[in-house]
Amino acid sequence: MAHNKAANVKNPDPKINPKLHKSFSEAFMARALPGENEGFDAAACKQAVTFSLTLSMRRTAGKAAIAIDTFTGSNGMLATRVAICNDDMPFLVDSVSAALVSEGLHAARLIHPVVSAVRDAKGNLLSISGSPHKDGLRESIIYLEVPRIAAKERIALTTILQDVLGEVRCSVADWSAMLAAMQEDIDDTDASEGAALLRWFADGNMTVLGHEILSREGKRSRLLGISRANNMPLLSDASVELAFEWFEKGGEAPLILKANRMSRVHRNGLLDLLLVPKRKSGKIESLSITAGLWTSEALASKPGNIPLLREHMAALMHKFGFDPGGHAGKAMAHVLTNLPHDMLLPLPAEDLERLALTAMSLNDRPRPKLIAVRSPLGRHLFVIVWLPRDDVSTTMRQSISEMLVNEAGASLLSWSITLEDSGIAMLRFTLDLPDRTTQIDEAALDRKLELMVRGWEPAVEAALANALDEKRAAALMVRYAAAFPGSYRSGNSHDEAALDMLGLLAMERDHSRISRFYVMPNANGQALGLKVYNKGGAMPLSDIVPVLENFGFVVLEESPTALHGDAPAYIHDFKLQLRQNAEASLVMARAQILQSALSEVLDGNAENDAFNQLIVVAQLEPQAAVWLRAWFRYLRQTGLTYGLLNVVDVLSKNAAITQSIVTLFSALHDPAISG
Repeated sequence: MAHNKAANVKNPDPKINPKLHKSFSEAFMARALPGENEGFDAAACKQAVTFSLTLSMRRTAGKAAIAIDTFTGSNGMLATRVAICNDDMPFLVDSVSAALVSEGLHAARLIHPVVSAVRDAKGNLLSISGSPHKDGLRESIIYLEVPRIAAKERIALTTILQDVLGEVRCSVADWSAMLAAMQEDIDDTDASEGAALLRWFADGNMTVLGHEILSREGKRSRLLGISRANNMPLLSDASVELAFEWFEKGGEAPLILKANRMSRVHRNGLLDLLLVPKRKSGKIESLSITAGLWTSEALASKPGNIPLLREHMAALMHKFGFDPGGHAGKAMAHVLTNLPHDMLLPLPAEDLERLALTAMSLNDRPRPKLIAVRSPLGRHLFVIVWLPRDDVSTTMRQSISEMLVNEAGASLLSWSITLEDSGIAMLRFTLDLPDRTTQIDEAALDRKLELMVRGWEPAVEAALANALDEKRAAALMVRYAAAFPGSYRSGNSHDEAALDMLGLLAMERDHSRISRFYVMPNANGQALGLKVYNKGGAMPLSDIVPVLENFGFVVLEESPTALHGDAPAYIHDFKLQLRQNAEASLVMARAQILQSALSEVLDGNAENDAFNQLIVVAQLEPQAAVWLRAWFRYLRQTGLTYGLLNVVDVLSKNAAITQSIVTLFSALHDPAISG
């Protein structure tokens, strides 16, 4: 693990030899790449050198020293600087940079001198040189400047960097041992293509980062690399049992999976896992698990050069009669080269076939398309989305991601994008399914994607067509679509827009202020949404809020939308809460009755007083509220001293008795019942 050196390094240490400072400065500036020394004048350079050198003056071999401090940058603004002194080894700069990015910190400057350092037995720095020294050890100095972070965040970042550098050190130190473990797995693998694939990975096509042996009971042994650096198992308990079952049912090694954790060494990406069963007396005793990342060269390899994938491609060529030298054969090889190899390898033949043929079709006819496939053990959902390049945007990508997460009930682990020369973009999403039995309706997702890409008006028209017929949907679009402003279009779903157009139609047809209840997104069960459609100008809040309060609602927010056109209209969108801790389901269960009653009051056709809350709280019909109001007024004429609010409060708190009174009144006086 890394060693955290004191972070408050601000002034030159008087014990620093000027010759050391000079040698360090020369090495420091010699390794500053173009762009890294912008705004880095002599004074700033001296501060950075002093900060880094003070940290490096004493370091224990085999441990990293880290310093993080706040300083004033050349622009006069406070910023944070990070210095790391470590034994020189692979993956240092990219792992540290990836750790900062994962914390939302983007380096404004990065300087990485590698020096030859001579130290005494206690780790004190004696001399330093930018060139190799016969008595020196190569040491890596990383200096970064990032946006200012608070003291608590600096402490947390120090811990993160300690852990990252610990994983880097273990991965580098155990590299040979991990390759030896992979060779044992190759020897234990019966399938020739499976053994060839493991050998291909071991020959430099995977950045091997971890290895462990895992028993069925979850006991870990032979921990190497990142498995030695921390206590996080590479495989979840549920996946362990399923992996054993997979091999016991005849699955061939290696079983290729994605881990549910990101690599912190080399680059941020989901770890790839290679599982091989360990047998004793013919029985699977444990699993040998190798963790790593595909190299960039491996991901770009032609499928004919990748064991197992070349076998799959040959089977597809044979099945469809494609000539490898012909147009179709070359097209299939091309799409399999561009599709993500780390996802393709573990897929069953039918999923690989769907992906390949779909990609071939899209190269000839670019269009929106979505395919979803499951990982071998069912935990991960891989979704490939193709879009015309002109339709790709951050907003579109986020909308697709949100759709996938909501529809699958999953969490997003990672995403990536590839732009192809054919005019189409490929987005890849990896999602974690908490319930492995979740059924994914790929066709429904594909339809939603098409509507999403087609644009707002076609998508709303399609939503209207589901409620009406195509001709009436088209007529409503002609009537209302142009009236909706851009702010509304970006903030509301297509389905919501269709419902609002139906509300506007009802408003014009009935010459009424129409209201519509709905459950607010992400509500806590007591928050409701209410849309009120009003022809003409905006309704004054002083007119509508008392009405809603008399129905038993508390008005939390109001967002009006002004519609344009020859006959302007307003959509008032209210966020409501019910009094007396009533559930929102009470309203939604009787939404039609309440909407009608509320519209009548807003139109001035019914009285506006607290008796209306009995329609909500006591679940009365609007006519029953009229009877009770008349009864109260009669009692007032006879000398009743209680006020209206007192009477309504008692009736609300005793809803069952109130309903019984209404039932008795109906039985005595309604001819349809009493007669």
